[in-house]
Amino acid sequence: MEDAPITKIIMSDYTLPETGKNIELCPHQRKILNLFFTPKDGGDVRTLPYRNLIYSAPKKHGKTELTAAIVWGFAQVYGRRVPAEIYVCSNDKEQSQGRLYQRLLELLDYIQKTNPGRYSDICMASNRDRIELDFDGKRSVILPQALDYRGISGARNALVVFDELHGYTSAAAERFWSELQPIPTIRESIRVVTSYAGWIGESDLLYDLFSEITLPDIITGEPTRPALGAAGGLPVYECAQTLGYWDTNPLRVPWISQEFLDGVKADPAVSEPEYRRLWLNQWVTSENNFITPADLDLSTSNGASAGLYNRMAG
Repeated sequence: MEDAPITKIIMSDYTLPETGKNIELCPHQRKILNLFFTPKDGGDVRTLPYRNLIYSAPKKHGKTELTAAIVWGFAQVYGRRVPAEIYVCSNDKEQSQGRLYQRLLELLDYIQKTNPGRYSDICMASNRDRIELDFDGKRSVILPQALDYRGISGARNALVVFDELHGYTSAAAERFWSELQPIPTIRESIRVVTSYAGWIGESDLLYDLFSEITLPDIITGEPTRPALGAAGGLPVYECAQTLGYWDTNPLRVPWISQEFLDGVKADPAVSEPEYRRLWLNQWVTSENNFITPADLDLSTSNGASAGLYNRMAG
């Protein structure tokens, strides 16, 4: 598959300020970006095949960095004469100005120091409240947005990004999500979600999305929807204008090793449910089980060795 226009921009122009080098996408990241952003009509980059991208992977898989790169590439490919509105959303104002938005400010600071001529050409404003960019007449305004479904009413959102959606646990969050749905009169109006799994019974918004894209088995929770063939074996699913990637493999990225995971699992401060949620991207309940399935299995095995049996088993 040929790289989509935004993928090319990301690989050639999204610089990591701490190294001064362009980002190196992992093969699975590149594949997912191309599946989502390759236009249906090859002659018009704005005819995108999906409206929603759900990108879920274990902790420290580069989700926030990838989302910042998507925002940077989107501004260059899909900016307009009337500024394209890009919203970086979170639960409160401080969080919305946090990691993802901060990465964009750091990138602009780096460009200003290393290439002041380009900085003056593309950056019209850069502060904690807004970033305004102009790439050869393609203008975009990037806004950190706290959870406020009333204040966001009437937005002309071209791109909305939700970082760590598992933290959206209120009814107001669901209304906020609905208010920022893609706009049909803007062909490139999309939403991008990055998150690892949340808590069953609390992270309802994310769980509903997980259920929609994977159709989980009622007993095991494993996806029953067939993975997208074009994804080449990756856990990628499509439904109702949505492309969903839900990965439970913590070793998908080269910087996480089994030795590291063993160390995390052995840490007494990390509970077994939180290990599974953060590092295996599995849904868990918000309270630890008094007796875990492993405890039951061990008790059953020990009982059988001692000659005990279950009278109810017939």
